[in-house]
Amino acid sequence: MIRIDDVAVGGEGVARSGGKVLFVAGAIPGDVVEVDVVHDGGNWARAELVRIVEASEHRIEPACRHAGRCGGCDWQTAGRSLQAEWKLRLVEGQLRHLGGLEDPPVDGVEPVGEAFGYRNRVDFRNSGGRPALHEPNSRTLVPLDECLLPVGPLQEVFHRIDHLGGVRRLTLRAGVRTGELAAYVVGRPPPGAERRWGIPVRSGDRGHITEVVSGHRFRITGRAFFQVNTAGAERLCELVTAEVGSGRSLVDLYAGGGLFAVTAGERFETVTAVERDPRAVGDLVHNTGGEVEVVEGPVEHVVSDLCGNWDAVVVDPPRSGLDRRVVDAVTRWRPSVVVYVSCDPASFARDARRLVDRGLRLVRVRVVDMFPQTWHVETVARFEG
Repeated sequence: MIRIDDVAVGGEGVARSGGKVLFVAGAIPGDVVEVDVVHDGGNWARAELVRIVEASEHRIEPACRHAGRCGGCDWQTAGRSLQAEWKLRLVEGQLRHLGGLEDPPVDGVEPVGEAFGYRNRVDFRNSGGRPALHEPNSRTLVPLDECLLPVGPLQEVFHRIDHLGGVRRLTLRAGVRTGELAAYVVGRPPPGAERRWGIPVRSGDRGHITEVVSGHRFRITGRAFFQVNTAGAERLCELVTAEVGSGRSLVDLYAGGGLFAVTAGERFETVTAVERDPRAVGDLVHNTGGEVEVVEGPVEHVVSDLCGNWDAVVVDPPRSGLDRRVVDAVTRWRPSVVVYVSCDPASFARDARRLVDRGLRLVRVRVVDMFPQTWHVETVARFEG
């Protein structure tokens, strides 16, 4: 038996036994559990939860019948406030241990939006004609009878889907502020799907919906990236805008459809936005209305060609974080402020260390809990030159 005393990036419970760190999916701090080790990594191991001997005092009954089997949620067994505390600990812990920052300036955690019914996008696979998600760390699909994370209109669509036919992948999207809905499919939907499901059904990435964030209307094409929590997206825009301030020039790296180029960019004379995904580039050009210089291409490939004369830089990289070439370029430019928006505490901590080593100072980190029931968390960090 072991006692779980912490949480890890990835959502697993953490225990220490016999000189090893054990990672246990489905366990939360305070649980006493029996486990089977399924992978031994030397000074660490991944273990499978066999039995909860003594449940944590914080453990609650999950709201969804699929919790524990479906990989869509990690932490339905804990309340929202406790989840937020864990996310704060994750960010602080990664900055200390991986980033080597003794006293990281983390400015608390802010829960944003609803605990359930907040996702404006959900992606499913097909298992026996039913929408399905993978089991945690597995290729096994779990067919779903319910999913509590999508916004209300998408939950209604979900319950109208009687059979997926030949659809291999299904993406449901909603414009929360506009009421627009669309289903994007890979594969052949069953006859009459639009009528039966009550939603426009589009093949691949054809067509778009629109969403309104911070008073601006954004076009979102097909399955192009856009923040899945509309209230959270608005809060990120507020935080980024406050941190970058105003000035002559701003560059937005990994710009997507232009969320920050449009909102934070309002306070700058010139804005340059860099994005690689052709779908997002089209949205970026449309959403910025020709008022932003758009550079298409992988950020790590084009940064060396950018002029580098920026007052402020915004970076919102994918989960893998910043390529070293991007870190080198940004620190070489010597902007007054760099605002880093991250969706992964580990890659952010690594990059924070690199930025600090190259002369920037980490001034403030804001933690935003906009993905409740999961371990995922956003941070908005301010670095100064």
